[in-house]
Amino acid sequence: MLRFPIILLFALSATSCSDYFAQEKLKNEQKITAEKERLERIENAKKIDEENLKKSFTIQKTQIKPSVPNCTGTKGKVRIGMTKSEVLHCGWGKPERVSRTITATSTREQWIYSSGNYLYFDDDLLVTVQN
Repeated sequence: MLRFPIILLFALSATSCSDYFAQEKLKNEQKITAEKERLERIENAKKIDEENLKKSFTIQKTQIKPSVPNCTGTKGKVRIGMTKSEVLHCGWGKPERVSRTITATSTREQWIYSSGNYLYFDDDLLVTVQN
């Protein structure tokens, strides 16, 4: 008398188990698909970031001014308002000695040449020429 209910219970359990495993398999497949999509979004975001970085670098590279100034007509001459770079490349060249004074608001330099000439800079600009 007990056999029938046990067999029926076993048959119901087997069906329930196969349904359960089918549902679990479906859930796992959905999780795997979602994870693949997430990883794909991350890869796409990386590619976009790399492209933006390259564009930014290209823009910055094109905005950099040449470090050597144009010396047309000024070679060997200095003028008030020249930058240090202009004096080095277009004017009198490298000084024999540099004396520097740093204050809270600016940096002053005295460039001393062996010829007895002096140049005075406030920050980067030539403000005084002494012969």
